[in-house]
Amino acid sequence: MRLQVLGRRWLHFSTVLMMLGVSLGTAYAQSVSSGSIQGIVKDESGGILPGVTMTLTSPSLQVPQITQVSDASGFYKFVDLPAGTYKLKSELSGFSTAIRDELRLTVGFVATVDVAMKVGQMEESVTV
Repeated sequence: MRLQVLGRRWLHFSTVLMMLGVSLGTAYAQSVSSGSIQGIVKDESGGILPGVTMTLTSPSLQVPQITQVSDASGFYKFVDLPAGTYKLKSELSGFSTAIRDELRLTVGFVATVDVAMKVGQMEESVTV
């Protein structure tokens, strides 16, 4: 008899814990108010490009721009971005600047924006 009572209490307790976990997970999912933009930077032949300066601008940002640099595997990531329209500029010496305009980001979305950069002409200036 005593085991049956303990068994029922344990069942009720575990049910309450499960319901609490589900409700907290739902609340967390609904509280997401930002998105992310990420991708890999490569050259035209598919080679990875580390060290690319990635500049993100948008009227939705509280600052004029955010800058990241692609890592050794060419990966970059901008996180916690408010919903809005973004412009992504990619710059690396020896390559033409790549610009992606009108990137629309919605709440909770992770946009994958891979960039292919073209080899540019080397410019040299001499100051006399």
